[in-house]
Amino acid sequence: MKTSGPVIMNALFGAAVIEGAVAATSAAVGGAGVVGTMWAGLAAFVLLVGLGIVPAIAAVTLLSLPSTQRLGRAVSDAFVGRFSAVVLLAMAAAVTVVTGFVIGPKLIGAMSPSFAATAQSLVTLAVFASMVCLVATLGRAGEFAERHLLKPLGRFQTAVFVAVATLAVGGVVAALLPISWAGAIVGAGFGAALAFLSRSHRWTRALLVISVLLIVGGVAALTNIDGVPYAARSSLTYKTPYAGNLVTLIWKWTDDDGDGFSDVLGGGDCDDANENVFPGAIDVSNNGIDENCTGSDAPTYERPPAPAARPPMPTPQNIVIVMIDALRPDHVGFNGYARPTTPRLDAFREESVVYQNAYTVAPSTRFAMAGMFTGDDPRRVPHDNLGGNRYRLRPQARTVAEDLRQRSYETIGLTISYVIHHNLGTGQGFRVWRSPWPVDEWRRYYETAAEETTQKAIASLEELEENKKFLLFTHYRCTHDPYFKYDRWDFGDEPVDRYDSALAYCDDEIGKLLDHLEGRDDYANTAVFVLSDHGELFGDHNLTSHGNSLYEPDVRVVLMMRAAGIEGGQTVVTPVSLLDLAPTVLELSGKRPGPMDGVSLFAHLAPDADLAPRPLFMFTDVQRGNVRYTASAILEWPHKLIRDTRTGDVFLFNVALDPAESQPLVDDDLLSGLAERLDGYQGYARQ
Repeated sequence: MKTSGPVIMNALFGAAVIEGAVAATSAAVGGAGVVGTMWAGLAAFVLLVGLGIVPAIAAVTLLSLPSTQRLGRAVSDAFVGRFSAVVLLAMAAAVTVVTGFVIGPKLIGAMSPSFAATAQSLVTLAVFASMVCLVATLGRAGEFAERHLLKPLGRFQTAVFVAVATLAVGGVVAALLPISWAGAIVGAGFGAALAFLSRSHRWTRALLVISVLLIVGGVAALTNIDGVPYAARSSLTYKTPYAGNLVTLIWKWTDDDGDGFSDVLGGGDCDDANENVFPGAIDVSNNGIDENCTGSDAPTYERPPAPAARPPMPTPQNIVIVMIDALRPDHVGFNGYARPTTPRLDAFREESVVYQNAYTVAPSTRFAMAGMFTGDDPRRVPHDNLGGNRYRLRPQARTVAEDLRQRSYETIGLTISYVIHHNLGTGQGFRVWRSPWPVDEWRRYYETAAEETTQKAIASLEELEENKKFLLFTHYRCTHDPYFKYDRWDFGDEPVDRYDSALAYCDDEIGKLLDHLEGRDDYANTAVFVLSDHGELFGDHNLTSHGNSLYEPDVRVVLMMRAAGIEGGQTVVTPVSLLDLAPTVLELSGKRPGPMDGVSLFAHLAPDADLAPRPLFMFTDVQRGNVRYTASAILEWPHKLIRDTRTGDVFLFNVALDPAESQPLVDDDLLSGLAERLDGYQGYARQ
C-alpha cells in the first residue's frame, strides 16, 4: 500500500525518539553529564529501531496485500488533519512516559512479574497503534523523502549516498562520545549493502537510509557501554519503559553458559563460557579464582566475636514490636523534621532508647522481616526464592517466635495481606499470624488499615490470660505506597505530602496502642520496640519507592526500644542492624542468644560499653517487570561502599559527612579494602 511504508517508519521512529528522550532525561537528572545523556538517548533509540526494522518491514509487507489495502485507506482517510496527527503524537508520548515512570511500578506492585510484563507490552502496542494513526501529516514526510530525495537516485547512487552520510554522522558521534570509528564504518557498509540490494519500493530505501543514519550513533554508543557514566547506563537498563526490557532480552539471548549473565551490553559476565563465573556468584575464599567478576579473589570472612558478658536485664519481659512499613527516619519529629508527623512517637522517645544510625539488612519487607525474626542474614537462613519478589522461610529456620513459644509465651502476629500471600513462612512460631482484615479484601481496607491493626492488637491483648507473657507483632502499612491523604493532616497533594499525612495518621493510631499498653498492669515489665523495615525514596538519586537501591533513604530505619531496666531518653550513635532485634528479644525473654549475625542492642547500653562500630552488610534483590536489580553494600562507619551486581559499578561515600551521598569518594586503597571484605562476606552469606 502506498502509505504503509511511511506510516510504519514514522511509528517506529516516533516511539524510538520518545524512548530515547525518556532515557536521556533520566540520565541527565541522574547527573550523567552531556556525554552520558547523549549516550543514553542514542542507546535507547537504537535498541527500539534496530530491533524494530525487520518487524516493520514484515508489517509493511503484510499491509501491502490487496486484502488489507482497503482497511489501510480507511484508517488513512480518517486522520487527514495536522491537528489530529499532532494531538495523537502528544497522546502517544504522554502514554509512553507515564507508563514508564508511573504506571509501570504500580503494575509491578499489584501483579506478578509475568502479568506486569504483559501489561507493559499491551500498553506498548496501544502506543504503537496510536502512532500508526498519524498517517497524513507524518506520512507526507516519508513520501517527500521518497519522492524528492531517493527517486532520482539509482541503486548504486543510493548506496554511495548512504555510506557517505553514515560516515559523516558517525564522525560527529565519534567526536562527541568516547567511541571509535569502528561503529560508523560498519554501519556505513551495512547500510550501503542494504540500500544496494533492496529491490523493494522506494520507501524501503528511505527507511534504510534514515535507519542507518540514526542507528549508527547508537550502535557505536552501545559498543562502548563500559565507558560511560553509571547514571547513563542505569537509565537505559532500569529506567526506560521498553528499552530496559530489550536489554534484558538481549542478555538472555547472548548468555552462552546459562548462568543468567551475558558479556554484551554491560551484562557483566567476565567469563561467558563458565557457568560458575558471573557477577553475584559465590566467590570462594582464597582459591585464586575471581568467581564474581570483581577483579580479585575473596578473603575469608570471620564473624566478629560477641560482646563481653554484662549484668543481665530483668526477665522475662513481655515484648511488643511495632513495625511501620517504609518509614524514613528523617520524617520523624524527634529527628528534626519540620512537619508535625509524629507527636506520639516524639513523646514515646522520652522513655525509650533511640538507635540513631540503624540499618535494615535489605530494603524489602520480606528480607527485613526474615532477618529481624531470625537474627541472621536472610540469605543464610534456610529459605526459597519463589520467583519475582516472593520468598519462603523454610521450617528448618529458627525464629524468635518459636523460641518464645517454647518458653510459654503467647505469640500474636498481625501483618498485611501482601506478607501473607508472598512472604511465606515468615510467621512461623506465632500462634496467631493473620492480617487484621479479610486477607483477600485488602483493597477495601487500604485507607483504614492502621485503625484495623490497632483495634485487633488491643482486642488480642484484652483476650490474654492473666499474667500470661506475650510477644505481640504489629505491622502498620500507612507509609507504604499508595499513600493516602487524611483531612486532619493535610500537607499537600504531592507524593511526599501524602506520605507525611499517612505517617501522621499512623502515629495517631500507634499512640492509641501505646496508651492501651501503658494502662495495663504489666506495662512496667513490657518491652516495646518501634521500628521500620526500610525507608522510601521521593526522587532521591532519581529513584522512587524502595528496594532498587542501597542509598541512605532506602536502608536507614527507625529503631526505638523501651524496656524495664534501661533509662529512657538515651541515644546510641553506633550503627546497628535490624538483625540485632532477634538476640535482643531472646535476651528479654531470659534466654542467652546463640551465635547470630545480629548482636543484642543491650551491648551498647552497658555502663562501660565502648564498642567499636562493626561492619554492617546490606543487599537488595528486586524484580521490576523483566528487569532484576541486585546490589550489595558494606558499611564500615562512616564509609559505605555500594556495588551494583549487574554492572559491577562501585561507589564509595562518607555517609557522616555526605548523608545525601552526592559526592562519591575517590580513594582506591579504601575502596579496594572494603570491596574485598564485602566479597568475603558475600561468600559467607550465601554458603
